[in-house]
Amino acid sequence: MKQYVYVAVAGILLSLFSCKDHCIKGDGNVMNNASRYFNYFDIIQSNINADVYITYVNDTLPDEVFIRCDGNLDPYIHTSVDKSNNTLYIELDNEHCIRPSRPIEVYVYAHRITGIISNSSGKMICDSIVSSNLSIQVLGNGGIYMTGISIDLITGNLVGNGTIEIEGKGINGTYVNWAGGRFTAAQMMLSGNCSATCKGTGGMSVYCKNILTADPGPNGAVITFYGNPHTVIAPQERVVPGN
Repeated sequence: MKQYVYVAVAGILLSLFSCKDHCIKGDGNVMNNASRYFNYFDIIQSNINADVYITYVNDTLPDEVFIRCDGNLDPYIHTSVDKSNNTLYIELDNEHCIRPSRPIEVYVYAHRITGIISNSSGKMICDSIVSSNLSIQVLGNGGIYMTGISIDLITGNLVGNGTIEIEGKGINGTYVNWAGGRFTAAQMMLSGNCSATCKGTGGMSVYCKNILTADPGPNGAVITFYGNPHTVIAPQERVVPGN
């Protein structure tokens, strides 16, 4: 009986190593691959372990995506737009395993951005986005990093154990940290109202000038606020002004 068990285990290990060996290795020829053009999208979702750089543009050209990676791996990195929700999806070919020689970089140039979703362990780095409303979500262990943005109404949800860092200016904001990740919005200067909620152990820092409504939750999280808000609606414990 033990002999059969050993044979079965050996077979499983051989199968695993065989799968690993069949990964397509990057050829080391890292290049800017051909641009991919789309007739506009509103939301960008990354399902790939890559650094995604998002830039807001204001011209008459189509939205553009190009990928910097090993030349032989470009065909296995898919970009598509779902017209039902105007979402650009960045993901790997499900039927192949790849091993890049260096981290993959994806560059997105978009005219209208209302949503950014990180569903991987990679980074999404955004610069100078202008929008009347923007929703950002981190669903895994990756991160969304934003600088120089101008948003009237911003909504942020940190569901996984990743990171959200936002810097810029806006009017109103709603932030929720659902788990143990790091949510930093102390440099997102809101002139209006802000709602900040922690459901897990991860804390939060926010900036608000008018009404701050804060709930640090039952798990020991701390919410630090800046901007000297006119009104603070929150328990005294674990909702504290920053220095």
